[in-house]
Amino acid sequence: MSNNELIKFLPIFLIFFLLITSSYLNYISALYSEADLFKVDLTKGRKTKKMKKLLSVLKNGQLLSATISFWQVLLNLFMSFLITKIISENEKFLNEVWVGKKSLLFLASLIIVLFTEILVRLLATKTFSKRAITNYFLINIAYLLNRLSPFQLIIKPRKRVFVNSEKDVSLFVSNLAAEAILEKKEANLIRAALNLDEMKVRQVLTKWEKVICLEKDISYKELQKAYLNHPFDRYPVINKKKKLVGTFSMKIFSRALIKNKNTVWQEYIDKDFITVRPQEKINKVFEKLQKNYRHLAIVKTNKNILGIITLQDILDTLVGKMRDEKDKIKFLSNSSS
Repeated sequence: MSNNELIKFLPIFLIFFLLITSSYLNYISALYSEADLFKVDLTKGRKTKKMKKLLSVLKNGQLLSATISFWQVLLNLFMSFLITKIISENEKFLNEVWVGKKSLLFLASLIIVLFTEILVRLLATKTFSKRAITNYFLINIAYLLNRLSPFQLIIKPRKRVFVNSEKDVSLFVSNLAAEAILEKKEANLIRAALNLDEMKVRQVLTKWEKVICLEKDISYKELQKAYLNHPFDRYPVINKKKKLVGTFSMKIFSRALIKNKNTVWQEYIDKDFITVRPQEKINKVFEKLQKNYRHLAIVKTNKNILGIITLQDILDTLVGKMRDEKDKIKFLSNSSS
C-alpha cells in the first residue's frame, strides 16, 4: 500500500481509534461513578497503595464523571468533524450509490452513540465488570484522569465513599424484607442494631423501685428462697439502711459452692460495680459491660440511684423481650421468711 493510500485511509483509522478511546473512557466512568458498592469488598487491604487509589477514585466519582464527559465531548466532536470531511470528499460517489449525505451522517451518529454510550454502559453492569472495579490497571487510569482533571478546584471529593445515612440503610433493609430477600426477623434485628446508638439508658433501664435487691445480712436459706421466687443471675445488694453496697452473681457463687459447701455468699458481693448515667447511649454501655466482664450496671445520677441496666435489657432491644421477670417490688430482709 502506497503512502498516498495510507494517507487516504488515515482519517478512517483515526475515527476507529477515537471511537474505541471514547467508549473505553465512558466504560471507566460507568464502572466507578455508578459502582454498586454493596458488591465491592472495601474492607481488605485499606492501607495498600491499590486500595487507597480505589477509595480516592470512588470518593471522586463526580469529578471522574465530569472529566470523562469533557473528554468525550471533544473526542465526539473531532469524530464528527472527520466523518463530515470524509463524506464531503466522497459526496459524488455517495450520490451514485444512492446513499444520501444526511442519511450517512445520521447512521454515523447512531453508531457513535451505540458504541460510546449504550453498549459500554450495558457492559459495565455485567458480572465481569463488577470484578473489574478492583483491576489495578483500570484504577490507575481513573486515578490519573482525576489527578489531571481541570475541574479539581470546582468539584470537591466526598469525605466518605458511602454517603448513606443510617435512615437510608434502614429503608434499604425494609425494602429487602419487602422483596423477601431478608426475613422479617432479620430485618427487625438489623434495624434495631442501627438504632442502638440512638437509644439512651433511661429508655431501657429497670426502675429502682422495681428492682429485686438482696439485703446483705440475709441467711443462705433466705438467699435460696429469693432465688426460687426471682431467679435472676445477678442482684444489687443493699444494707439495712437500703444503701447500695455492691452486686451479687448467683452463677459465680454457685460455682464456689460446688467446691466448698461452707462458702458464705456475702464473700462474693462485688463492691467494684459499674455505674452509668441515664443519658449515656446504649451502645457505649454495652461496650463498657463487655470490657469489664460485667452483666449489670447501676444507673445513677450524682445523688440518686435510678435503676439498673443489664446485658439482657440491651439484648431485648435487639431481638425483642424474651420474658418479663421484673414485675414485682420485693426487698428481702432478715424479717422475711
